[in-house]
Amino acid sequence: AGVRIGMAYANPEIIQLLNKVKHPYNISALNQKAAIEALNQDSEFEKRKSIILEEKKKLRSALEKLSIVTKIYPSDTNFLLVEFSHVDQVFTQLIQKGIIVRDQSSKIKDSLRITVGTPEENLTLINSLQTLNDTL
Repeated sequence: AGVRIGMAYANPEIIQLLNKVKHPYNISALNQKAAIEALNQDSEFEKRKSIILEEKKKLRSALEKLSIVTKIYPSDTNFLLVEFSHVDQVFTQLIQKGIIVRDQSSKIKDSLRITVGTPEENLTLINSLQTLNDTL
């Protein structure tokens, strides 16, 4: 994700519009090389994908048990959009514990975007949220 490699397929009119708003430089040779190497590692990709999907399922399940969680939106991505009661307190407490989530409340009321992390990161997040759940 840190490399931010992407591409778009569209009709020429759409591509012309995209070219007007994209950065003036293309992907660096180093990033191109890293992307090609990653694409050539099918088994590693499938392994990582499997871990992310399993962790996402565990994370969703744990979040569903918390009374401070009011809604979990459907997701086909590596993150969950979650509505919380007391969202400001939840966000502040997580940040103070070094857990970075994205406050999306300006777009969807009382919501945080939570990226699926490693099993250890997800456990830390859930433990922190359970503690918050018990105190709010």
